[in-house]
Amino acid sequence: MGKNLNSHTGYLIIDHSNSPGINPNDIPDKLRNSTLAVKEGQKFEADTKICSHCERGIILNPGRVRDRAICFYCHHYICDECDRIMKISGKCVPMKKIVDEMQSHNVHHPDEPLIVIPSSF
Repeated sequence: MGKNLNSHTGYLIIDHSNSPGINPNDIPDKLRNSTLAVKEGQKFEADTKICSHCERGIILNPGRVRDRAICFYCHHYICDECDRIMKISGKCVPMKKIVDEMQSHNVHHPDEPLIVIPSSF
């Protein structure tokens, strides 16, 4: 039996009940869209998923109206960015496939190793 959509799930808790928390003004502009500013005395809890294409953690927004993207080739959740890429390219390229291909290449061509450099950094 294959893995189901719930096989890459988790739960995130950020508890600043007894800490100074994170002031939104202290977050650098470059990180504002990807940082949760849980303030002093607050607690944040949410379900999470892992994108099978890029392996980013996805924090599920309970107020989200539109459906989460699912790759119908590998049958896993994917993030919004990988969903856009897949719609344009029409290709399912999970991280596991990339790593397997790199390992195979590196075994057969040890003098020409391949490495992955994340594009989001």
